[in-house]
Amino acid sequence: MNQIKELEIKCSIEDHDYAQLVCLNKECKANRVYCDQCIRNGDHIAHINDQWNIQKLILIFQNIEKESETLKSDLCLINQEINKIFTQLNQKITKKYQYSKERLQKLDAKQLHQILNYIIKYEEVEKSVLNEVKKCSDDMIMQIKRYTSELKIEELLIKNSRKIKYNTVILKRY
Repeated sequence: MNQIKELEIKCSIEDHDYAQLVCLNKECKANRVYCDQCIRNGDHIAHINDQWNIQKLILIFQNIEKESETLKSDLCLINQEINKIFTQLNQKITKKYQYSKERLQKLDAKQLHQILNYIIKYEEVEKSVLNEVKKCSDDMIMQIKRYTSELKIEELLIKNSRKIKYNTVILKRY
């Protein structure tokens, strides 16, 4: 109960008490943060098993915080792996297709024959590699932008909600 007072979250319904419960039902459209009076009014009765007290909510947020740190760490590892593979690809391209005069002078006829076969097919390889990597990259960038955009929208909704609450408090004072 002490943590509830520490949060001091008022029920969004005017003249109601401090919120003590939260609804975690995915389909619920009602107010997710509410008080005992809302329960007495019949709110959230249809999915009572999805109701939690605010103390449990604090634990849920702590768990999500840990999980999101793991997610961020996993994403960083994926990014590192992608960078590592791109570095390897660039090194292979350099080794296979870039020959200085000095490097060419060190080759025998058989090696030069093999390299010429690579060079003749270079345009095909270039187009193939570039097209495939670009397609994958574009898809990944689009997905990441979509996720980022969804997170920004949620942040904006939270900011707007806070502004509305602040303005409501200011208006009530006058």
